[in-house]
Amino acid sequence: MEKQFQEVFPDLRIEGGMAELLDTVEVSRVSINKKKDLLRIYVVSHQWIHKKYIYQLERQIEEQLFSNVPLRVKIIERFYLSRQYTPENFLEVYRPSILLELKNHSVFLNHLFSTAEITFPETNKMHLVLVDSVVAKEREEELVHILEKIFCERCGFDLIVETEMRKPEGESRAMRNSELRIREEVRHVLAHTHYGEMLGEKEQNRMEEQAEEAGGQPKTAGSPIRSSQGRRGEKRKSSRRRKGKRFFRRRTRFLQERQGQFQPECGQSAAQILQSGCAVRKRFRG
Repeated sequence: MEKQFQEVFPDLRIEGGMAELLDTVEVSRVSINKKKDLLRIYVVSHQWIHKKYIYQLERQIEEQLFSNVPLRVKIIERFYLSRQYTPENFLEVYRPSILLELKNHSVFLNHLFSTAEITFPETNKMHLVLVDSVVAKEREEELVHILEKIFCERCGFDLIVETEMRKPEGESRAMRNSELRIREEVRHVLAHTHYGEMLGEKEQNRMEEQAEEAGGQPKTAGSPIRSSQGRRGEKRKSSRRRKGKRFFRRRTRFLQERQGQFQPECGQSAAQILQSGCAVRKRFRG
């Protein structure tokens, strides 16, 4: 036997836009699971109700009536719609509710439905064209099940949902942009770290070493004779400069040899990039 919602929950203070809608809502059944942590409330209405009001009503019941009990409230609604509604025109007005419900269930399902091309080749047949992807193939049946449950069990339509996959447009361009963006971010990180500075100096050292080998001139015997103290001072300065140049060249050479290992190939995941970067750091420290 169905009763008015306010008769079943007389102590509930209704807030927001749900108060007026509850005048046409009746409770057909109330049940609780064996663990006593989930309360199901089955309601019927002669007009459709936005899903945000259903979620709002669930929260108000939990906070006002079961605040001291670890109990979750689930409202299962059913609509008795007039004959003016068909699956196609009902989707136009109820689409935001479907998207909200899918978002609370799974972000992936929400994205699949929001990007799908929806047509009605027949009155009671919905045709979904989904963007082909791994997620779409894995969650296709789940999305169809939820849509059929909404249209058939909740709204009373006799609807069949069919799906079709289409290739994503501009996939190669997006992949290229993603690859370039990842490479640029890796270079930026390397350039602003001590590790990257050492690699850059190694590359510069290697270039200077090649230039010296190509254009260096041998010392002649006609060089002026200087005092031993001056020669020792110049030797120390020259020795320090040579050591600095050798260190700089080694670090630059290391950059040239290892830099390619940090450039991810197309399709490489962030975890693989991080793993390759860690491997290079270990070899460098070793």
